[in-house]
Amino acid sequence: MMIKGKIPLYIQTKEYIVGLIERGEYKPGSQLPTEKDLMEKLKVGRATVRAALSELEREGTVIKKHGSGTFVAVPHKTYSFEPLISLSFSLKKMGIELKNKTLLTEKTVAQGELLSGWQHGTELGHIKRVRTSGGIPIAIEDSFYTPDLFEIVSKASPTESVAHVILEGSAENVGRVLMEVIIRQPTDEERYIVEIDSDERVANMKRWIYAEDKKKPVNYVSVVVPLKFLK
Repeated sequence: MMIKGKIPLYIQTKEYIVGLIERGEYKPGSQLPTEKDLMEKLKVGRATVRAALSELEREGTVIKKHGSGTFVAVPHKTYSFEPLISLSFSLKKMGIELKNKTLLTEKTVAQGELLSGWQHGTELGHIKRVRTSGGIPIAIEDSFYTPDLFEIVSKASPTESVAHVILEGSAENVGRVLMEVIIRQPTDEERYIVEIDSDERVANMKRWIYAEDKKKPVNYVSVVVPLKFLK
């Protein structure tokens, strides 16, 4: 099978492997074809195959076992949380397809409202994104992570759901999720980013995620959505 086109070869190789898994040809826990087999099947080099497998491993789709090969990852037992805590998942079910634009990626420390979960000065990673649908900005997302989780999430594709990366792409098993939704007036910055009038209100979803073996949270997310998009 020769793969062609302008899409990078490792991406095409990755999509081919994902297709095998999604079609059920390789079940969770089963071993994937060897690098050599994939090279011969797709007519690509070893570096291309390894880049594709490394990307899939980082995303949590496959697991590499030294000396044994590459296996389809077994979904985390916490995956069922995603319909409850993922904005992307919920909006997709409503027929709204999202695109994400990263506005800021930085290292920071806990302060302000973050002090309800972390001690003052705790080192964190911060990612700020705006979600759009059909070119229209519909949500602002501020996410804060512990340093180890920040390393994983900051390397993920901007199109990926934060909740999905945490549930499927990291080693953390979720033990507790605290959420609240507040209806309020937007700040001037929020009004500017999502392009709404001064008399419009927003829903502010705040979510803390705790790993099952940790007392402190590993992630805090604040998502702001104009109420008109939830009608």
